[in-house]
Amino acid sequence: MVKFIYIFFIFIISFNLLAQSENDLYVIEDLLKDNSNIILQDEIDYFTNHQIDLSSTSVLELSKLPLFNYYYAKMIFNYLIKNHDFNITDLKLKCKLSDSQIAIFQKCSYGNWTKKVNKANFFEYRIRSQIVINDSIKIDSSFKGSNLNLYQRLIVNYNNYELGTLIDKDAGEKNINDFQAGYLKYKDSSFNIILGDFILEYGLGGVLWKGMGIKKSLDFTNNVFSIGNGNKSYLSSLDYRFFRGLSTSYIINLNGSESLKFDFAYSNINRTANIDSSSNIVYSLSTLGLYRNENEISKKENLNEKMFASNIEYKTNYLTIGANVLNLNYNKQISKQTSNLINNSKGNLFSLYSNIDFDKFNIYNELTTDNNSNLALKIGCQFQTSNISNLVCFRSYSKDFNSPFGYGFGEFSNFANESGLYFGSKIDLNENTELNFFIDLFNSQGNTYFLNTKVRGMDLAGEIKYKISNNSKLKFRLMSQEKTDGLIQNNYKQYFQKIKYSSRIDAETKIKNTYLLLRIEYNYIDFKELKTNENGFIGFVDIKYKINEDLKIGGKYSLFSTNSYESAVWQYESVAPGLGQSQLMYGEGYRFFIYSQIQLIDYLSLWVKYGIYETNILVESNKILNKIDKKINLQCDIRF
Repeated sequence: MVKFIYIFFIFIISFNLLAQSENDLYVIEDLLKDNSNIILQDEIDYFTNHQIDLSSTSVLELSKLPLFNYYYAKMIFNYLIKNHDFNITDLKLKCKLSDSQIAIFQKCSYGNWTKKVNKANFFEYRIRSQIVINDSIKIDSSFKGSNLNLYQRLIVNYNNYELGTLIDKDAGEKNINDFQAGYLKYKDSSFNIILGDFILEYGLGGVLWKGMGIKKSLDFTNNVFSIGNGNKSYLSSLDYRFFRGLSTSYIINLNGSESLKFDFAYSNINRTANIDSSSNIVYSLSTLGLYRNENEISKKENLNEKMFASNIEYKTNYLTIGANVLNLNYNKQISKQTSNLINNSKGNLFSLYSNIDFDKFNIYNELTTDNNSNLALKIGCQFQTSNISNLVCFRSYSKDFNSPFGYGFGEFSNFANESGLYFGSKIDLNENTELNFFIDLFNSQGNTYFLNTKVRGMDLAGEIKYKISNNSKLKFRLMSQEKTDGLIQNNYKQYFQKIKYSSRIDAETKIKNTYLLLRIEYNYIDFKELKTNENGFIGFVDIKYKINEDLKIGGKYSLFSTNSYESAVWQYESVAPGLGQSQLMYGEGYRFFIYSQIQLIDYLSLWVKYGIYETNILVESNKILNKIDKKINLQCDIRF
């Protein structure tokens, strides 16, 4: 604990010295830390290099930006019409945008408010590798391949056409193209078609949504409610929940304010599954995405899936209403116990959804039924006053509901067996102070798989952001997470309400070309006297320095101490576009990394990162396990 006090004291001195100039907050990294999501990373990376032209944009186009649903896209569009010469601070204030939304908006759009125009490149090539350099980590003897870790991606744009391809090899896999993805896309203002790999987003996500949704967080604006935009090309290294085949979307403008949108998709893909060898019944879909030894390789692409999907959507200035259907057909019998595949070998899922828009007051709802007539309902509203933005969401997912490609906002990882009520609010107390908070009450509708009992709980969180000056900000966060848990005492499993309390202090500032961030975070877990309560600490200093336009360097030093995995803290790290990882801080130790970004020539960028992670973990009452990881990450981007 003395180390944390010392590091905080040193930073406070630095903070007071540095708080003098314009600040560029690193809020996107914080967003990804709370919602570690490779799909979200890839979307931000794509729109960073395919920015939206604000002089000719539309509500539909703005709503495709990460974190921007129709509600916020329409407010921004109306603002743009009335304010051709605006500043970003005024836009944030008038449209009640979060820090994350503003940061993404600045990265992913251009207009007369910025001199930097980053239109789509004709050619984009990215190569990335990770090198493990410490001797304590050796490749498993059962692995069939080398320890080479290599990722390659190519995107070529020409007028309305786009070609993308990706190959990826993880350490231990045999082939340099152990995972492949690719597509050919045509797109104009009313029609697009994708041949190859794609994902689908329809309605509010009851039937079809991207691989991962946004989790509960204080930035409640992040897609709790968002109407999907149909098909999107897929070029991520995540071997999970994408489709391979053909998808199309066509918009018919009925008049100036009305339109009809039709979507159709067909996919034929082989999935990796865990299959009972004696009965030939599939009992789960593998999501690991690693094929290194005989066991993993034997499961690769051993289940065929055929998919047909369609969606129809009617839209006016004040109403969006739509319906979609998904048909799935597998070549093997599916166990009734699966959650990421439909029960039985084939079936249909349906969804009806709507959004009623009363300017600054929106009502959303969606009703979904699975192939066994189980129901899921999500309904709520989003509204704002002069200085307050609010969101209310009620959800009810039947105990046996199963939508393997859908996304249901909530507490549990599976989109099923849950009821809950969520309320979030963002209040501008004054021009320098912002308050965010949410409360979420939830319970399972039946026994859960891990506890074999009903689960209930409550999440409560609040955060105050205080702007000291244009260049410096403080953030204070408190969270309480109560949830049913179980412990075995004297061969008897006892259930209780475990409570996890978390607190965080962030201080960030920038002077000239130097950015500095300090975070102190503390977790306390109350086990209701059934076992010893636990503590978890982490503190880090993050420094980024821009030497010139062609060279940037940075680093982070973290100290942590946790009693066990229960009180562990995750630290998200992102130093290059599309490259992000979550590091588990567990035990007692430190994490240190440094990196540099080098613009070698106009169209060639290089990122180099060197990191060390050392921790001491108590594995037995009298034994300490010392673990040291040392890695180098390399990434090169070529764009012109």
